Amino acid sequence: MGIPLTRGQATQDFAIQDTEQTLRAQASGEGDKARTFLMDQADRIREAASKFRDAFGSADMTRADRGRVVVDALRELRDRGKDGINTLYREANAMGRNGLALDVEGIASAAKRALVEADVPDSVKNVIRQEMARYGMIGKNAVTAEDGLTTVTLSDGRKVQFYGDPEPLTVGNAEQFRKAISAQYAVDGPRKLSQPIKGAVDDAVEAAVEAAARSGVDGPVGEKLRQARRAVVEQKETFAAKDVVQRLVDWKKGTRTDNVLPERAVSEVLSGEVSNLRRVKAVLLGNSTPTSKGAWRAIQAEGIGGIIDKAYTANSNLGSGPVATINGAKLNSAILRFGIPKLKILLDEADFDRLMSLRRVIGEATIPISGTTNPSGSAFKLMRFLAPMAVKFSGIPLIGPAIDVASGLVKQAKATAEASRTLAGMTSYGAEEAARETAGRAARGAAAARTGNAKADEQAAGFIDALVDAARAGRLAAAVVASTPRDNDER
Repeated sequence: MGIPLTRGQATQDFAIQDTEQTLRAQASGEGDKARTFLMDQADRIREAASKFRDAFGSADMTRADRGRVVVDALRELRDRGKDGINTLYREANAMGRNGLALDVEGIASAAKRALVEADVPDSVKNVIRQEMARYGMIGKNAVTAEDGLTTVTLSDGRKVQFYGDPEPLTVGNAEQFRKAISAQYAVDGPRKLSQPIKGAVDDAVEAAVEAAARSGVDGPVGEKLRQARRAVVEQKETFAAKDVVQRLVDWKKGTRTDNVLPERAVSEVLSGEVSNLRRVKAVLLGNSTPTSKGAWRAIQAEGIGGIIDKAYTANSNLGSGPVATINGAKLNSAILRFGIPKLKILLDEADFDRLMSLRRVIGEATIPISGTTNPSGSAFKLMRFLAPMAVKFSGIPLIGPAIDVASGLVKQAKATAEASRTLAGMTSYGAEEAARETAGRAARGAAAARTGNAKADEQAAGFIDALVDAARAGRLAAAVVASTPRDNDER
């Protein structure tokens, strides 16, 4: 993954992380190098997160762009399904001849209602009359001239003309009639009263197919009808099930405005129930096309992008000022809010594992250990003991200053001795060293649990004895005298 970890981050050791944090805050050469390393680490984390994110598509696409891709892909699949059904109808009709003619009563009734409405433009009414005449729903005495123009006469004497021979409306040519009506949408009145005719056509086609299937048609025609019926059922279950897919592909009633606006389309998929995401995935990838595969990548990109965006923080100061960095705690929160079950649907197994690895490494690099104490901690315990004791006994001649000086000497000696070793652990620590040290620490921890960490206590006791001996021998005297208040000398 290319993200370097310090010794403390890799081993998740409290004491080591504590010394690394101390070094990071030091105004020294080692401190500068530690800060430089951590700034480089933050850059590597950003690069790794961006690389993972960009694997699902360009980060330059807006939310609306991705939503448009998803909606268009779903509509393409819906239309492709309709085309397949219509092909089956035409093939069955060609095989069955007139056996698949439609009952046009419902269609003619819907068309006549549109013809009497005042807000349906005359141009639209003329198209409706022409198509009704073409398919024998109105007019008599059809006469076709040598130029191919057919004329029929209405009951009030008006003439309606169309090109070609009149023909009955069947499951094979119903889609042509339907498309002629659909083409009037843009020029129809505000209530779009011509469009209910299409629903009547759909009902008549389904009724004809059902009736033919019930009549026990055998052979190639029967097989085509069965295929068509299955295709119709599948089409309805996919695009007319009153679920997230239908919400995305539908228009607002009476308009050509998207029912769900593009900028909200992907959120409609990701923010709802897990079943929404599962449903859309099944539709896009079930009988996939290049467009539908691209739409699924757009959904993945939006989901992963949202998680990573929420993980950024702009208040980390690693040296030269505030910079945008990825915070492991925020990344964890974003992942949990999105939901692990939903993530497992959004990503395939390999990508999910990559995200979890990235999450672990970023967490190790950016989340300090909390609620942990140094497992042995003798020196740390001593320094924590000396600091409050110095305050408590500061008014007692010699004792308080001696503790102050001893505490300072201990801290100074510890910082000087460990700075280079800590820096090396931060900048040159590898995976092999981490594995060996983690295993060794586990073994030592088990032994300490059995023995009560006697060796650490023995070392602490020896340290305190040596400090007392030094005070008795006068080796701390100069420091004590130097640190004693001036008014003691005046007395």
